[in-house]
Amino acid sequence: MGKWSDDILINASKESLIPLILELLKRTGFRESEKVSEEWGFDIVGIRDDPLSGTEKVLLKIHTSGMLSSKDVNVFADVLRTHKADKGIIVVPYGVTRDARILISRDYKGLIVTWDRKKLISLFERYGIEPPEELLQKREEEPKKEEPKLKPIKLDAPLLFDVSAEDLFRKLMGFLSSRYPIKREVVSIEELKVKLSVGYILSWSANERKGKGVVLSKEEIVLDATEDEKLKNNVSKALLNDYSVITATDKEIDVTMTLTEAVVLFKEFAAKNLGLLESDISIVDRKRVYLPVEAYFKLKIGDNEGKATIDLKSGEINVEITPLSQEYLVGKVKEIVVEKTGEEVKGVRTEERKGKIRVYGSTERFKFEFVVNVYTGEVLSEEIVLTDEAIVEIIKENYLGEIIGIERGKNTAIVDLLTQDGILIVEVDLGTGKIKEAKKLPTPEKGAEIARNVVIENFPIKNIEFKSYRILNHQYLEITLEGEDGKAIVKLEGERGEVLDYSVEISEKVASELVRNKYAGKIEVEKVEKDESSYIITGSLENHKVKIKVSKDGKILEEIDRVLKEEVAKEKAIEAVKKVESEGVLESLELNDNWIVKFSGPNKVGTLILHRATGEVINRDVRFTELWIEKTFYEHLKRKYGESNLKTEWLIHHKDKGQVTIKVTGDNGIYYGKIDVKTGEIIEEDKAPKKGVLAKIKQLQLDAKYK
Repeated sequence: MGKWSDDILINASKESLIPLILELLKRTGFRESEKVSEEWGFDIVGIRDDPLSGTEKVLLKIHTSGMLSSKDVNVFADVLRTHKADKGIIVVPYGVTRDARILISRDYKGLIVTWDRKKLISLFERYGIEPPEELLQKREEEPKKEEPKLKPIKLDAPLLFDVSAEDLFRKLMGFLSSRYPIKREVVSIEELKVKLSVGYILSWSANERKGKGVVLSKEEIVLDATEDEKLKNNVSKALLNDYSVITATDKEIDVTMTLTEAVVLFKEFAAKNLGLLESDISIVDRKRVYLPVEAYFKLKIGDNEGKATIDLKSGEINVEITPLSQEYLVGKVKEIVVEKTGEEVKGVRTEERKGKIRVYGSTERFKFEFVVNVYTGEVLSEEIVLTDEAIVEIIKENYLGEIIGIERGKNTAIVDLLTQDGILIVEVDLGTGKIKEAKKLPTPEKGAEIARNVVIENFPIKNIEFKSYRILNHQYLEITLEGEDGKAIVKLEGERGEVLDYSVEISEKVASELVRNKYAGKIEVEKVEKDESSYIITGSLENHKVKIKVSKDGKILEEIDRVLKEEVAKEKAIEAVKKVESEGVLESLELNDNWIVKFSGPNKVGTLILHRATGEVINRDVRFTELWIEKTFYEHLKRKYGESNLKTEWLIHHKDKGQVTIKVTGDNGIYYGKIDVKTGEIIEEDKAPKKGVLAKIKQLQLDAKYK
């Protein structure tokens, strides 16, 4: 069994101590002892026989809520009187305040005794009471906790200004994180010591005036806190309390003045400010208070330690923290590497920058890289991976074959391995070296056979052979076939080599042969052009030239253009002209979208549009000649007016209107006409007299109309 110690008692709960103390009372001669309700103000009542005083009634209280204060003592004394006890024992694992100790020795000597940790341990050991297993186990687990070692400390006087360990730590962390790369999670409080000074609240009166004076220090005195906005609430609160509690590991009280000194200082100050004699000022009541001066922190910062002080008056913070040594940080990295790999570190190199150190190195099979915070020792990033050489060695130890490729990932390397039975895709864990077969593909030769059969069976290609292979994304086998008939790329997956995708491109020779077959050998291939997805083949038939689009895989043949040969088109053009103008002459023949035929003749001129492939007339623009129009108009005048001696004064061709206007002089008058050049129809005509008073006027009017 283990031995009693201070930390066991500090960590022991009241419930765990009560049965032990009951056993202790039994062994020390108590006739009766039992646990009672906590509401009674004590925990155990015991009866024993005293040879001098007879039967003695003892009440025992276990005080585990911090140090025992004078107020706690007075309360327990009242309990003893209420229950007519002869004696009281208070168990105090956290000790007794100075005021409480003085109070017991002065007012309750012989009535109340205290058992601190030292006394309780000596009693347990003397009477053979060993610590139970659960307390020992709790002690073993306690160092693993990272909770701050803070505890409530009861003060025998109120605080004038509150002190919160939580608020102080939050403020300290804000300061730390703004100046150092330190996160809250890695910082804990090892020690928090609060320094306090003593001050006094003095209730005074002078003549008809009264107030609450505050002596904060020998240099800082407030005449009346009730008139001070910053102090009046704090003073009112302090006057209502007899004690206060701070959360810390320790306290330090700096007594810079006694009550007497405070009274003297205040009366001098008040007399001066009120214009009175010191004897005119009466101190009615006094209250001692504590004033926060400074908080001292000892910090656990990851693997490091630090110190900090906060001036509780000004709020100023000072921090002392030194970066961990490079030797320590490198040693920490080495320990991690050895623990995880089981191999000794061969060598390291370091780079330090902005509060971080980067540590590189290697073992026999691994290489590693760590980034560590130099202030906390926290590992910010870690990578321990096998070297390429180690990966190759692992593969060779487990397989016979040729390594085609290695691709490293963050945690895994993927190895493509060619064996006699096929291509293995092997995953290697870069941290442990464990291997796993992820996929198997056929051998390149087997894959080429599968690919060639698929191509020959489905495309117009026969002469094609295995050219090369590659592994795609460690999942697929890609086979390339080439030959005089073209090229094919086939993607296979799975151990059986299932075809997933393919791309086939026939050669120009095969494309031309496909075109010849389409036209039953009646075409002569003249030109082969190539774009991204097809061949464009130009060929000559008996009467036509054609263009055929052949897809690169040879599956699609499409005639995209057919046009008459020029000599054939010329023959058809002449035939078409003769049908329009028997004496017409072919002026020109031009291929645009269709054939453009221009002609002229004694009676008609114009343009014919012949279909590019058939020679059929699909459009025309034919006009009568000016000579024909003049001749036809003469014949009209002869028939209508019997004129025989005609002379053309002018003839104007209005091309924008498709009309000709003409003025002709005859023996019997002057004639005007408007003729449609496409139809030869007389649209309008007029006649003017040659002589007479009105003849000239009429001619001028008609000239204007027809010109």
